[in-house]
Amino acid sequence: MFDIQEYLSDERHDTEAETKSLEKDISCDIDQLLKSRFQNLYARDRYKYGTKKIDIIHPLLTYPGKRSLFITPDKVRFNLSIHPDKGNLEYIDRIIIRPRYVEINGIELAAIYLKKSQSLVLYLTHPYTVNQPEEFVLFELSKPTLKCPKDGKLNISPINRYISIIAQQPKDEAIEKFFVKVTPLNDADYQILLDTSYFYSRHGY
Repeated sequence: MFDIQEYLSDERHDTEAETKSLEKDISCDIDQLLKSRFQNLYARDRYKYGTKKIDIIHPLLTYPGKRSLFITPDKVRFNLSIHPDKGNLEYIDRIIIRPRYVEINGIELAAIYLKKSQSLVLYLTHPYTVNQPEEFVLFELSKPTLKCPKDGKLNISPINRYISIIAQQPKDEAIEKFFVKVTPLNDADYQILLDTSYFYSRHGY
């Protein structure tokens, strides 16, 4: 299991200092991934809308288990294509699918956004959707199977919600973090997440 405590040494006791140090370590980890390890471990796909290009960086290695819980590049492209406000995409230069599981006390790290490189990093989490009653309700989806329900609320993929939040946040934050609280935690999906993360950790991810 990829535990958030991997980033924290036993000598750190100040919560604010730990948080800042953790943010710096995660940021350096992603920078290192992009600079040196990317060529050997990750592949690059791309989503294009007009002149905007977003790199989708995903693991080259395929998880051998019967079921995998991380999002595929095709699903990322689909979710970007249905995002109603394409202006929000200007805040995203790349989306990194990171096959590691970060969890402590039932709180999962779902994603982080690195302002400096405009990178959205997606981590392994339990499957979930987000209720978005505002801009997505007004957006006419092309697929008839995705019609908005009668109550005016539409469940969407978290990635679109992340992008909407990123576009609205103050630009002085170095890292934006997204967490998910899971109850109950110890279920079948939890074991898949642990196994998947352990598999990729053994292969250098």
